[in-house]
Amino acid sequence: MTSMNEAGSSADSTLIKTDTLGRLRTSPERREMLLDEFEQSGMSGAEFARLIGIKYQTFAGWRQWWCKCRGETGTEKKAE
Repeated sequence: MTSMNEAGSSADSTLIKTDTLGRLRTSPERREMLLDEFEQSGMSGAEFARLIGIKYQTFAGWRQWWCKCRGETGTEKKAE
């Protein structure tokens, strides 16, 4: 059951989706946003994963996918 506000719409318009094992699902758009934030943060992957509340292995998989899509090999250094 969802709560309704005075306008008659759901108070929380975002749904939290889970898979059959109960793991939270993250939309591709949200992943890309988080990876962009990571690029700008200057933090290590482990620190950033802890900050956003996901396991490092999950974050590393997202990062690997992101680098592959952008054609990076992972050996390039960030321009500072």
